[in-house]
Amino acid sequence: MPDARHAYCLYTIRSAERDRLQRGLEAAGIQSAVHYPLPIHLMTAYSDPRYKAGDFPSAEECARTVLSLPLYSHLTAAEVNHVASEICSLTSKKFQEPVVSGR
Repeated sequence: MPDARHAYCLYTIRSAERDRLQRGLEAAGIQSAVHYPLPIHLMTAYSDPRYKAGDFPSAEECARTVLSLPLYSHLTAAEVNHVASEICSLTSKKFQEPVVSGR
């Protein structure tokens, strides 16, 4: 629809070392969240005897590796670059500034 706009409510990444990355971000003063620690088929509220752990390996892998990063309307370019720089530092990746410019 031409008048529709994206809500941008979550910005998620995946990391095989998600929990270590989250602890590192927290130590740097950057909040992050694991919004869905369990895939739906393993949540008590949606339990179904037909499904068990291992039945949906992709969903289970995402539940173990997905991390939501800060995202809100007043996030500055400098803050975005700071988050990106910390992630690169914690994952031994090269940071190429600027990730975001302006604002």
